[in-house]
Amino acid sequence: MTAGTSSTHPSPHFARQASTVTHRPSRRVVLALIALAFSGPAFAEAPTGTFGFVAKVEAEGILDPVLKAVHIESVQPGLPAALAGMVAGDSVVEVEGARVAGAKASAMAQRMRKKPGESVLLKLLRAGGETYVVTLVATTAKK
Repeated sequence: MTAGTSSTHPSPHFARQASTVTHRPSRRVVLALIALAFSGPAFAEAPTGTFGFVAKVEAEGILDPVLKAVHIESVQPGLPAALAGMVAGDSVVEVEGARVAGAKASAMAQRMRKKPGESVLLKLLRAGGETYVVTLVATTAKK
């Protein structure tokens, strides 16, 4: 190509670079979407209960992410999670008998979404490697 001319075709070098560029949403956006999935539908038919814990979710994907891990970030005193002995740092391994790792976020959110008085069975892993099982009954209390 000579000086002063232009081309409508990108150079092969540019094409190679463009083909390797992929758009990945920020980790915060993905985690926010997953948190919304775990919080329940915007227009629920009945009030959704609480178990009294906040979870940090690791996942891949955007529309219906695949879960990698769910870690307990905090537990509210006096609510079902605390009363069952859950502590920050524990990891949720199974929800209602279904493994968390590799599951779709929407499926796990559906399993966790309970009305007050309904229960959920969780298998958890402590930081030291010990596994334990708890049954939590959803409550409306937000202490």
